Amino acid sequence: MCIRDSYILVPLSGMMVNTPYNQIGSAIASDIAKNKDLVGELQAISTIIAIIQGVGGIFAAIYQQVSARLSQYFFLFISGLLGTAFLLVLPIAWRDIKEKIQNNKNKENQQENTEP
Repeated sequence: MCIRDSYILVPLSGMMVNTPYNQIGSAIASDIAKNKDLVGELQAISTIIAIIQGVGGIFAAIYQQVSARLSQYFFLFISGLLGTAFLLVLPIAWRDIKEKIQNNKNKENQQENTEP
């Protein structure tokens, strides 16, 4: 792999990694803003979003340093990075899915109880 290829791969991989990161951060921010427990708590919302953005910035810095040194193992590095991120988010997603299923069941039970 020559240096010319790095000029193409590094920006391309940056777009491929940062686009999902920005989408995930935006989705989390909008979900947090809609949380009933945090209505009116702008400082708490901004703190949570800042933590998410800060962690993303740290991973972006690590990514830039490691990818430059491991360019021949670039695909494996990206796969491992995304796999690790998936494993870190999986428990949170699982909890949210279970919560939504429980909320839907509760709504169905309330509708059945209110109908004559």
